[in-house]
Formats: sequence, C-alpha cells, structure tokens
Amino acid sequence: MKMSSLNRFAVISAAFVSIGLCQAQENRGPVAERFGFGADESLSPRFRTFYVTWGATEKPEFTRYLEEVRPDIVQAGWYGPMFFGYVGLKQSTGYPMQLPVSGLSACWEQWREMHGKVRANGGKSVAHFTVTNVIRGPEKDDESKPGLFADWYTNAWPEGLLGKRPAPDWTDLVSKDASGKVLIDHHYVQYNALCVNNPATRALLKQMVQAALANGADGFMTTYNYRRACACVHCQEAFRAHLKRTFSQQELERHFGIADIDHAKFEKIPGQTPGYPPEGEADPFTLASFQWSAMAYKAAWDEIFLGEGRGAKPDLILGQWDHLGNVGVTEERGFLPIGSFAKGENYLWHSGNHYNPDAKPGDDNDGWLNGLYLRALAGDKPYVMGRYDSVRIRVGQAEAMALGGAGTGLNNTVTDPAAFAVLKRSLGFAKAHEGDVLDAHIRAVPGKPVEKVQPMMLADTCLVIPRQSAWAGKRRSFDTFRKVGTELVRRQQRIMMMSDEVLAGDASVAGGLSHRKDIVAGDGLAKFRVVILPEVLALSEDQVRALGRWMGQRADNRLVIIGDAAMLDNRGRPWAIAATVDGKQRMAWTSAYGAERVVRVDVDALAAEGMDWGVMRPLSEPALDLWVERSGAKVPMRDANSLRVSLYRHPDGAHVLHVVNYARDLAKAKQLKKANPDAEFPIVSEPLWVRIPKDGEISATKSRILTPDVREDGSPEEVGRVEETDGKGDRWIKLGPVTVYRILEMR
Repeated sequence: MKMSSLNRFAVISAAFVSIGLCQAQENRGPVAERFGFGADESLSPRFRTFYVTWGATEKPEFTRYLEEVRPDIVQAGWYGPMFFGYVGLKQSTGYPMQLPVSGLSACWEQWREMHGKVRANGGKSVAHFTVTNVIRGPEKDDESKPGLFADWYTNAWPEGLLGKRPAPDWTDLVSKDASGKVLIDHHYVQYNALCVNNPATRALLKQMVQAALANGADGFMTTYNYRRACACVHCQEAFRAHLKRTFSQQELERHFGIADIDHAKFEKIPGQTPGYPPEGEADPFTLASFQWSAMAYKAAWDEIFLGEGRGAKPDLILGQWDHLGNVGVTEERGFLPIGSFAKGENYLWHSGNHYNPDAKPGDDNDGWLNGLYLRALAGDKPYVMGRYDSVRIRVGQAEAMALGGAGTGLNNTVTDPAAFAVLKRSLGFAKAHEGDVLDAHIRAVPGKPVEKVQPMMLADTCLVIPRQSAWAGKRRSFDTFRKVGTELVRRQQRIMMMSDEVLAGDASVAGGLSHRKDIVAGDGLAKFRVVILPEVLALSEDQVRALGRWMGQRADNRLVIIGDAAMLDNRGRPWAIAATVDGKQRMAWTSAYGAERVVRVDVDALAAEGMDWGVMRPLSEPALDLWVERSGAKVPMRDANSLRVSLYRHPDGAHVLHVVNYARDLAKAKQLKKANPDAEFPIVSEPLWVRIPKDGEISATKSRILTPDVREDGSPEEVGRVEETDGKGDRWIKLGPVTVYRILEMR
C-alpha cells in the first residue's frame, strides 16, 4: 500500500472510530438485551441460532440468509496480525482467509458493512481474530527469506489506523530459540508465531483489537491460540518466575536439577500450546513447562481481550477457536486448570469430528463425547462443534440442539441451495422452540443459584475425566476414557462427566484457582448412581476419601474401576512431581462393598469380544429407558447402535428427552458423489418406545413429540404418538422411528 493510500485510509478509519462505537452501543440486538452477559459471566449469552463462514460474506446468499433466518450470532470476517500481513495480496481472497476483496481499505469497509448487516437483522457480529500465527510464505520458500507479515510490518504499517509500531523490527515480536534465532514452523505454509509473553506483541494485539472495535465488531472468536516452544528472553523470565512461584527450592533441585532459579537459562522450554509431550518425554520438567505454557497463554489472552477488549466494550462477545478432535489430550486447554477453562468467554468453538467420506458402518462421526466434555469443563456455556462437514448438516445441528450447543461448523455454505435449505429449516426450528424444549437460557432470578433456574441435564452415570493423570504424564488414561465413553453413549447410557480436579471439592491446582464446596453433596456426586474411573491414575487422598463418602451415601451407588486407580498423590503440589503411592492400599475400603457395587474391569477386556457393558449400568431404576419394537414385541436396547440420548429437567418441571440418529446409507452416498446435504441419506431407526418407571422422578401426565425432520419430498415429517400403561404401572410412550432427530417433552 502506498503512503498516499495510507493517509487517505487514516481519515476514513478515524471517521469509523466514532461511527463504529456509536453503532456498537445503539444496535445492541436481542442477545445482549436478553442476557446482560457483560455484567455477569454466569449470564453468558444462551443462543440457539448461529452461523459461521470463512468467506462468501459478499455474496447475495449471505445477505438473504441474514434476512430470512436472522441468526443470533454470526461468526465471520477477520482481524489480527495474519489478516494485516495478508490482506494486501491478491491471493488473500483464497485459502486460508478467503477475504471478500484484497486491499486493506477495501476489505476494512467490507467488514464494517457486514457488521452493520448482521446487527440490522437482529444479530451480533463476531469476527475471527488471529492471535499468534503469521504467514511467512509458501512452503517452498527459502527459510532464510522473510516475507508477507515481515514485509507488511516493515513497509506497509498503517500508522493512521494502528498508531506507532510497538517494536522497531518484526523479529522483535516472534518466537525464538534460546540463542535468539527466529523459529519457523510449517503447516500448509511457512509461518512464524508471535510470542505472547513479549510485551511488544501484546501491545500490537491490543492496537488491533481497538481498531477492530472501532470498525464495528461485536466480538472476537480468537484463532491460533498457540504458544510455540519459544525460549526467548521474555519466555525465559516468565518461566523462571513460574517455577520459583510454584515449586520450593528443594523441589527445584530434586526434580529439575535447578540450583539457582534466579539465574537459570534454559536451552529449551519444551512446553507449547497446544500439545502434549512425545512418548517417553513426559519428565517433570517437560510436564511443568506444558502446564506453564497453557497458563501463560491464558494470562496473555486475558490481558488483551478481557482487559483491553472488554475494557473498551463491556459487552464484547469472546471465545476461543480450539482443536479438540475426539476428546483429545493435546487440545489447547488440555493443561489449563478448570478454574481458568473458558474463563471470561461467552461461548466455545472447537474443531472436531471431521467428516470422513470413506467411513465404514459404525463410524458414526459424532461429537457426543466432545459436547459432554465441554459441558463439564466450561460450566454449560454454549459451544459450537466446528465440523468440517458439508454433508451431515442435519445430524450436526441435531447433536448441538440435544447437548446445549449452537449449530455446527464450517463448510455449511449458504451459497449451496441444499445447505441453505437445511440450515434455514434447522435454525427455524431452533428459533421456534428456544423458549420451551430447546430452552438453554439462564434466567437471572435474584437469590437463586444459576443451576436452579436453567434446564439441567440428568444422568445416572458420571464418567471421570482423568485430567490429573494426563498432567502427570499418564496419557493412556485419556485413551481409556475415550473408549469407555464412546461405548456407553452408543448403548444409550446417559452419562455426564466430571473432571478429577473437583472430586474433593477443591480444584486448587497450580495457579491458585479453587472451587471449594462439598462435591459429594447436593448437585455434585450425589446425583449419580454410578461413578466410573477410566484408568484414573492420579488421585489425591482427599479425592479418594470423597469417593468413599459417596459410596456410603446410598446402598445402590456403584463404583466402576477400570484398570488401576489412585497410583499417584500430589499432596497439594503440582501433578508433574506427584509421588507414587500404594493404590490398592488407599482404595482398600472398596472391598467392603462387594463385587456388585465395586466393579473392577481389566483394560484389555474393553476390547474383548463379549465384554459385558451392563456392569457399568445403575443398580437402581433409571428415570427412563429406551426399548425397540421388533415383530410386534418390545425389546430393551442394550447393544451399541447409532442412537444418542440426552435428558433434561426444566425449571417448570417438564422433562425433555432428545434422541439423535447418526445412521446413514454410506453405499448410496458414495454413489451420489456429492459433498452437500443431498448425500446424507439417513437410515430411519426401528420404532422406539420410552419406558417411564412407576413412582420414578418423571411424573408428567402430558407429552408431545417434535422433530425438524422432513420426508424425501421436503414436506414435514408426520409424528405419531402412542401412550399406554402396562400391568406394573410403568408408562410407555411410542416415540416412533427416528430419521435424524426427535424430541419428547413430558409435563
């Protein structure tokens, strides 16, 4: 960009500052008015209608979608250092940013118009904001040549828009090794990573936040929430301070070989975010560096987006775009204590459960475990599972509605007529029912805790998330956790999750964050009849005692121990230096309850033919269970299948059951060879019956069935309901065959 263009742009951007901030205050829209989330994080916006796109914001279909569907949250557009370094190039309209037009002033105007369109249609406009990664050049470029971001920072910095450069040279901002050499990474292209521990980098990001707010953004979904294995002077100083603050001098010498922490220089700081130590390298120093990396990034993010962003705009909507995969241990927040997990964020976005065109029958491609995982760690905040899936839009939307999420992810392009129709129908259904069966809104009722005034998920079974085991280097615990969770949801066992951090009611791990309450009582463990420890190898003495108290509360509580348990105890110290203990002796009290109440399962048995998964079911009657109709007879569902279920109790006393069907005709889909919703071809389930035991917790007298599903000709699917009572007094409701999604409401 020429200097004359920059001067003209400075005048334009100055005008945008006053216009954008006024619009941000005047066009608050229904989301902010309903929830008031800026004043109280517990009132995080509860929304059901969400749309995201990388590109196509300049297309007429995008405008038509805003006008016809009117989603609450629209996540589109780009800001941040990658955007600035790339926008001036012709190729910026392609991957990875898919900008509507190249050139800073032209694109800046496009974003301002887009924000205005979203607000004019009653929504909030949340832009993507790249944090650390900046493009250096194509993969084949010479590593010795700086490019793109470096060229922009050196030659095209828009001082009229961003103010003074925060550092003399671009190399003053990026990650380096201990010798000061700039680190270069490769992922599709060559890139550098900005160092968030560097004060100049934080200043740069704050300048870009302020410019984006002035242009009219209502919020940011931050991307590339990374901290690479940087060992620059700023990371050295921050890591030394963390170690000194967290470990005693005796621990530093014993576990890390550090005699003088004040003058220590590390040749390498292996911790990075996201990531997990390679096999065989999970030593105490490496584990401590990974935990510090996650916490250091969070501290920087808080300063930039909570301090600077919310400081300027109190109702700023914020979230992080992270990468969960399938409850993966390497995700960005994997080492972050629960007290900081999504703290300050309004909703979560996670990439995961990618569409697989070569899937085999049984590969359900579902995000059910991910949804339960995020609910457990983020306090039931809305989340979006960012599938890269242009085919299974219907099942993705159904999954989100059933788990308290908000729509599905990328590749759901409204420029495709089939996708437009599916999204419009799904979001229309969500809008029509967000006040009843899909109600996920927190009600601000003075004097009442949040959990008493919003729908609560009900489950008999608690699957413990072995986060402490992972922090102690026991990666296999997550593999077992994933395997058990997958099998249980495939058998319609209603499970919820709880991090092992809070089992004793105190999550005061490194960082000084705590949730002090009796986790055994009330809405903690007491609501479960089964607790499953999937190779939970790192429990403290207090956590073991909490499990013992829970077992003593009721005669029908069942504890399932898979593999070993409680092999480590941190004794109040970080789990990286946890000590081995006699797990069998510490859990010896379990023998008093007998084999029916304390079930022990060998890890290898999980993959064995004929594994009896029924040993993990509750001993007492469930709130309800599913039966299938075959040859005129009702048969209980026990084998793994394509159905998933969730159950909620609403504040008005209603119970709502959600059933999602993932089955699809893969052979037919492959013949069609189309990557849009026409290729979904759902396979309708057998007729389902819901059995509600007599004298159970569900005493409703009325019921209704709802679905957004349509027949092949596009007409609404008819929902027939049959209700009867058997000789035992149990109530039976015929839910009928499920195409993709059905909801049973009982009042």
